[in-house]
Amino acid sequence: MDGFLILALETATGCGSVALTRGEAETGRVLAEVTVQPESVHSRRLLGSVRWMLEAVGVDWPDLDGIAVSIGPGSFTGLRIGLAAAKGLCLATGLPLLAVPSLEGIALSCPLIDRPLWALFDARKEEVYAACYHPGPGGEPRPYSAPAALRPGELVEGIEGPALL
Repeated sequence: MDGFLILALETATGCGSVALTRGEAETGRVLAEVTVQPESVHSRRLLGSVRWMLEAVGVDWPDLDGIAVSIGPGSFTGLRIGLAAAKGLCLATGLPLLAVPSLEGIALSCPLIDRPLWALFDARKEEVYAACYHPGPGGEPRPYSAPAALRPGELVEGIEGPALL
């Protein structure tokens, strides 16, 4: 399969992950993924997970076209760890860095929508991070609202008509 080979780091939530993807946004696929469970600290597992995954798939640093990293919203400490690791890897390899808003990454995992889509995850303190996406010309999710930390009741009040969550 042709297309970009991207190493992706996600540390916005307690359950972080690294993935290797190939292809364009619309036609790409995940080649490998490692999920780090919440009881593990990102700083202890992130780079080891990257190394293990690349070795398991047989990919070396020169094979990569870039590194993507989640930029929030999310855990302040988790985001700092992910961003520092991604920037360090880019400096060491010369690869370009792609910043991906965390909620947009979730929304784009739904390739086609026919109604508003609310991407959300736990923000702790009885809140969720949420952002709304509306269908674009081809049905792809397009940002409609800025990410916000909301109480569940506030989220429900903001939803008008049928929606996907």
